[in-house]
Amino acid sequence: MQRRCLTTHFILTGVVALGLTMLMIGVNVHAQIVFVSDRDGNGEIYVMDADGDNPQNLTKNGHNQWAPSWSPDGERITFVSDKGRNFEIYVMEADGDNPQNLTKNPHNDIDPAWFRPPLGVAPAGRTLTMWGWLKQGVR
Repeated sequence: MQRRCLTTHFILTGVVALGLTMLMIGVNVHAQIVFVSDRDGNGEIYVMDADGDNPQNLTKNGHNQWAPSWSPDGERITFVSDKGRNFEIYVMEADGDNPQNLTKNPHNDIDPAWFRPPLGVAPAGRTLTMWGWLKQGVR
């Protein structure tokens, strides 16, 4: 019984270590912070260096934006905007270029987040299966 507990503890420790390693890699890749500010009169998406220098407004469109989230590779940012009649989820390049509405429907869509699992398997490059999650997505 005790041996099984030690094995389980070892496996869980490894899983946590892998997850934290990926988190640290993600933080180091960006070296920037994405945030919302109303310093221009409405909520806009900004990025700045991790030390607080070089703030840049990425959206500059007169509408409210909020809930920014970096992609796992640091190349894109997803966010919510009220550009249309309701709240929609958008994605743009990390420099603010090429904003695209992802949801395009008459209902409010909020709280975008990137899904980056520490233990993902993609057999034959077709289906992503998560260990410990009841979630599958076709690629």
